[in-house]
Amino acid sequence: MARALAPAEHSRAQRDPGRRRAALLWALALGLLLATLALWQAARFHLLSVFEADFEADVTELVARAEDRLTRLADSARAAASMARGGDAPSAAGWAGYVDALALARSSPGFSSMALAVFVDGDHGSPAWGDERLVIRPAGPRSRYLPVVRSAPLPAGGGALVLGFDLLSDPARAAAV
Repeated sequence: MARALAPAEHSRAQRDPGRRRAALLWALALGLLLATLALWQAARFHLLSVFEADFEADVTELVARAEDRLTRLADSARAAASMARGGDAPSAAGWAGYVDALALARSSPGFSSMALAVFVDGDHGSPAWGDERLVIRPAGPRSRYLPVVRSAPLPAGGGALVLGFDLLSDPARAAAV
């Protein structure tokens, strides 16, 4: 059975429809705002996961390319070392042909030339490599030298600054060797 409203309650009920409607609109607005935030958060997480997957794929590709380049450089260095250890020292033309065949500019961007250096004991009066007498720079007695004996392509001026340079004379280069 419906209860009859007292006169004070009845007049308040007549005044409340606007309040109730406003409260419902506020509740609806709050619900829509929460739904929008939830959808935004879901879209954000989705985009982050897509970007993360793309980033991982890019990193994996870059690592594979870097490993491939380093492997090719290591193979080139091993081949050059075997040339230097062989009975005959490679001629300047032979070294230039070897370096040209590597196509450094294409296969290893950033590398413009390749040098060959050999260890030479410092107890010799005039160090030699193969049939060549070496002029080692900077001059000075050391127990061991690592002069550049071949470089290709030679820089402008014929490589006067490169050929004969002792890599062990520079502490940073000596530490790297």
